[in-house]
Amino acid sequence: MMEISTLGTKICDDAIHYSNGKIVNKNRFVEISPFTLADEYSFTESDNIIPDIDVQETNPYLKDIFLKELHGDIVKDLVSSSAEYIVIDLLICRLFFNEFTFENGRTFRITLSSTCHANLDILRKYLCDKTGLAIRSERIINPAKLSEEELTKELLNFINLLRLRFAEKKIILLNTRAVYHYLNTKLEVLLINNINNCADMNIFFKKCTDIFTKNYCCTQIDMPQNLICDTRIKSELCFHYSYYYYDYINSCLKSINGNTYDNSQKATLLNQYELRQLADIEDGSMKTLASLTFLRYKGRKLILIGDNLAYEYWLKKMYGIIVAKRIHYTAESTFESVYEQLNETAYQYKDYICVVPHIYTGTDVLKAVWTCGFAMQSDCITAIHQPYTLKNFVGEYTDCYNNHILAESPVTLEVKGSGSHVSIGHGVHAFNEQLRFIILNDVTLAIGKRTFTSKNKVITSTIYDGGKVIIGDNVNLGNNVHIRCSFFDNTYIGDNTVVGDDTVIFNGDGHAIISVDTGENINYDLNNSSEEKHIITIGSNATIGKDCFVLSGSFISDKSIVRDKSLVNKRFDCAALIAGHPAHLIKKL
Repeated sequence: MMEISTLGTKICDDAIHYSNGKIVNKNRFVEISPFTLADEYSFTESDNIIPDIDVQETNPYLKDIFLKELHGDIVKDLVSSSAEYIVIDLLICRLFFNEFTFENGRTFRITLSSTCHANLDILRKYLCDKTGLAIRSERIINPAKLSEEELTKELLNFINLLRLRFAEKKIILLNTRAVYHYLNTKLEVLLINNINNCADMNIFFKKCTDIFTKNYCCTQIDMPQNLICDTRIKSELCFHYSYYYYDYINSCLKSINGNTYDNSQKATLLNQYELRQLADIEDGSMKTLASLTFLRYKGRKLILIGDNLAYEYWLKKMYGIIVAKRIHYTAESTFESVYEQLNETAYQYKDYICVVPHIYTGTDVLKAVWTCGFAMQSDCITAIHQPYTLKNFVGEYTDCYNNHILAESPVTLEVKGSGSHVSIGHGVHAFNEQLRFIILNDVTLAIGKRTFTSKNKVITSTIYDGGKVIIGDNVNLGNNVHIRCSFFDNTYIGDNTVVGDDTVIFNGDGHAIISVDTGENINYDLNNSSEEKHIITIGSNATIGKDCFVLSGSFISDKSIVRDKSLVNKRFDCAALIAGHPAHLIKKL
């Protein structure tokens, strides 16, 4: 039997609870800031002996740990415990705490918990009576807002406490970064929208982890990027996690206790957990896709693009639908390979319906399907998920739908599809509301370094399936610039270009036009229409005036100038002054 004590969050305690008695938690302290535990922030023997504080708290556990923190008993309990290991969850570094400064300069700290907040007036009186001193000032400290120097000082104080008081204990670091929660329901997988908090906090947690591990040697349990929760949610912030996760934590602890937790074992256990988790997500997602297929099936023959046993299982079990044709499709597939296999059923959308369970970035699979005459949504179904939003996101994130986001500057993304790639360069800056985009399937969005936007906002309302928006370095976008990119259209803006206020860059017709006579896709037949029709190019060092419209097929050369209120809908192959509605050449530059 392994005996531990925990200083951290409820996640660790829940995991140990499901260890079937093989791991015993001797002391459990949840949601206590590590920055309040040093002796210098506690009472001393010279302080007055007075009746204990009358805490207004109905939860016995919360009342108990509040009093233990108040009297400095948490460290004493952890040190005196028979547990050999202490598991510390660095997520507690995020917790706010109160700092009271007395008239002689002495300070006292306590975690700003719900119990503390409800008893602040009582606490203030108790502190004054206990110390015999008046409170000169008090402040609430948010550790995430501390400077790197201040944060380092706080963590070094905590590390010194561990060295001085916990020399006989073995320290284990758990959950050294925030994680993204997936809620696994009966029919679908929903991404709980806590990504924004995770993204913001992970920068802070990385600092904490780096400082801690640089100055203190201990064992770390690597955490996955995502966690699955089951359907038992008690509140918005309280999840019950999957048994897979609990098994993972307990397996790591048992390996540590057995001295087998080396790099190889760490990688093996993490890989096992992530495979089980992805299988759960896959099963829920494919069950949803089977239901959506049934709604749009209409008796047609089903073409499955890419093998997926889970999808076929639910499709047959729930609706008795059998796959009529399979198209080989993997992450290595190309547009040509998919198109060649699908071409024999081209434009037979009355007889066939296509399903793409997974979209791999860069394969252009949806472009091949569209080129063969199958319209998105009605004739081609892709795996869907609940849209989620990354608000002012900075960092790197890959979800289970093959979307990869790398943002060195804040960007707001509403993610509705899969297989997309987003890259935002360093130094991209927007006032008031940050860059905001809505992306669907197989989208490419890239913004270079030091792009600048004006006071209001830059919005791409939607980048549709297969769309590409590439914006270069040092681009200046005015107020309310609106960029829209339809199915499989490409929009390019070169380096050092200026786009004026209220300009609309609109690529695409917005929908397919099908011939009544032939059934063919007239405006989006990518084989028989000019590729230039689906591209907008604005060159480098160009200037686009205010209130302009730039439409599909436009080509504006480097160093060109487009006057205010112009409508551009064709090619201008040399540097020129352009104006008019529609725009025409005024003079070459």
